[in-house]
Amino acid sequence: MGGLSGAETAAAILTSRGAVVSLLGQRVLATICDQDKPVGAYEIADKLGRRQNGRPVTPNSVYRILKTLVECGAVQHIECQRAYIARTVVDYATSAVLCVCDGCGRVDRITVPNIEAEIAAAALGREFHLHRQIIEATGLCRECSKS
Repeated sequence: MGGLSGAETAAAILTSRGAVVSLLGQRVLATICDQDKPVGAYEIADKLGRRQNGRPVTPNSVYRILKTLVECGAVQHIECQRAYIARTVVDYATSAVLCVCDGCGRVDRITVPNIEAEIAAAALGREFHLHRQIIEATGLCRECSKS
């Protein structure tokens, strides 16, 4: 979100979703927003260090918060990396394929109109009822394919 700090971006995302999370949840989301590629729970816990009460932030705490942030649409789980990225206001409503670079780990969203509906219709045609769709493609980004 162009030029905003991770905390400012996190606040904008949460406001756009109407979500309310704990102070630690806000810090987790701000940490994700500060990264230029997906980040995992253990890395988030390491970056956060300690809570205000002096206790360390544990990966289990981070996983619980991430579950809430995924449910409210503030972050997206990148299944193939077991990591998370922030979802912006713009990308929330669009159908997309997540292109994950095997070289540098960056994720790019490619808008593909109606992809979820097409997949759901094809599945329903086979009497298969979807619970969720995860559409990720792996390969090399422009920078990594030059190397």
